[in-house]
Order: sequence, then C-alpha cells, then structure tokens
Amino acid sequence: MENISENLIPSAGRVKRNIAAQLTNLQAGNTFTDTLYNGREVIFTARVIPAEAVDGFTFVSPINERDQHRLDEKSLDDILPSIRKNGMTTWAIGRESSVGPIEVADGSRRRMSCILSQRDYKILVADLTDDEMEMYSIMGNFHKQPSAIEKGRRYRRLVRKLGSLRKAEEFLNEMGEKVSRRVITRCIKAAELPKYIVNLYHDINDLSADMAEALHRYSFKTLEPEEGRIDDEANISPYMFSASRSVINDHSMAAQELTNYLVDYCKERAGLITKKDDKPSPLKRSYGNGKINVTDTEKRFTIDISELTNNQKEEIEQFLSLMLDLAKDK
Repeated sequence: MENISENLIPSAGRVKRNIAAQLTNLQAGNTFTDTLYNGREVIFTARVIPAEAVDGFTFVSPINERDQHRLDEKSLDDILPSIRKNGMTTWAIGRESSVGPIEVADGSRRRMSCILSQRDYKILVADLTDDEMEMYSIMGNFHKQPSAIEKGRRYRRLVRKLGSLRKAEEFLNEMGEKVSRRVITRCIKAAELPKYIVNLYHDINDLSADMAEALHRYSFKTLEPEEGRIDDEANISPYMFSASRSVINDHSMAAQELTNYLVDYCKERAGLITKKDDKPSPLKRSYGNGKINVTDTEKRFTIDISELTNNQKEEIEQFLSLMLDLAKDK
C-alpha cells in the first residue's frame, strides 16, 4: 500500500503526538479527546491489560487483515525483543465489544508479542465504527506490510461491500492505496488458496500475488462459488494435492522454487507440458587395454588415442581415411 498522508487521515498522526505528549503521565483510566478523519470527535480511554489476561480479555477484530495464525516468534522478530525487554511503548487502538473482551483494530502484532513475552498490553479504547476500526487497522499495518493473502481478504470484503472491482479500485485509490484491478484480483486469488497449499510456505509474505495466481489456476477441481473453494481440501485438484504431498516435509526450497515445482508438476500431469527426459548416459568403450577410449553420445562420437604411439596414430588415421573414401565411393 502506498503511504496514506496525515491530511487524508489526520487523526492518525495526532493521536500519536497526543500520546507522546502525555506518555509519562498516561495511566490506565486516563482519557483524552480526538477528532477522527471523518470529523467525528471521540473519547479515548487508556486501558492496561495485565499480561496473564491479554489472551482472554482481548481479541483481534475480524476487520484486521493480518493473519493471526502466522504470528509467531519468527514473524515478530522485529518487535518482540524490544517488547520482551521494555514492554509496549506504542499504544494499540480498539473498542469495547458487545461480548466483553476488547476488540483490537491496531496492535495485533504487539498483542501477540505481549502474550509471548508475558508483558502488559496497552490499548486506547473508543466507541469506533466498523469503518473507523478498519482505518486504524490499515494504518497499524504500515510498519510491516500485509502479505498478498492478507490484502486479498480485505479486498474481497471491499468488493462485496461496494459491488464491483472498479468501485473497489476507485475507493482504494481515493484513500491513497494506488492499486489496480489486476492487482486486486491477484490478491483475492491469493486469499482463496487453501491453507493446505499456503502452509507449504515458511512465510506467507514470501508468497507474492503473481505466485498465488499461478497456483490458483491449478489448485481446484471445479470453479465452485468463491466461499466453497476457500480451505476446502476436498476441492483441491488431485494434481495439486499430489504435488503438495511430495514436498510437504521438504523445507529446502525457496518460495519461487516451490511455486515453480508445484505449477510444473500440475502442468505435466495435465499434459500441458512434456517432461524433459534425462539425457542418456554416454556409451563408453575401451580397446587395447585402455589405450583407445571411445565415447558415444547421440550427437558426438569421440575416439581418444592419446596413449598410442605416433606410428599407431598414423595407421589409425590411414584406416579412417580409407574407410571414408570407400563410403564416398558407395
């Protein structure tokens, strides 16, 4: 996503400056008022969730595009050491939910880092609408861009909401995310890939939209309605299922190499490309106790007579000359 300016979403920068100005005094229960990008004024309340309660008393909003199942020590290695040592320094943003726990819009990676490091979770809570929650989620994901799969989930919701790819493209461009309908479509295809295939990749950020589009083409038995394809292992094509099983325990391939293997495997089984046979081993023979060595391939016939004496070499040359002359006469 392209950078969204603070002029477009003025509250994002203002909230951060407001927090920075009060950082030393901001405690659980403190409040301050801020005007959002849409002109609505809201009251933020500082909440500090004890470390042991973070997992149970907070949950990440389904509006947030970040894949929560992929958040672990490896994917959080850019912020986890700091939070483990110093705790949170940047407050998360969310809202109270009707079911009790706090719903997190911005701060899902910090949330998981607090869970892993047993640190308190700091979050600013306000009465935010779904659209406002989504905007804070998008802003929060600027630090580490979501993968094509994660973007695709958000794009899919947006297309459904607005009714067409064109309207989704226009909306995203207006909001500062310069993205084409082609890219939107590729990302949506990435989001449709079954987890069985996605889980073959070490990091979903390595799975680009181009790779996902290539995989998508060979992943399904039938092109059923969109919801029927997502995560439905029963609808994975037998070729892709077989290809996936052959590499399920192979962690040596990089993302592009793995994608090429899976796609080529499916193409070969479908008869779309011919598998290149291995080149036959050259035929080798020796004569005269190894003094004459012959190597015969499909395109070349080589005789090594370097071990012979000069007289022997001359005799062989005369013999070859005679044989060629006889062949010419025929």
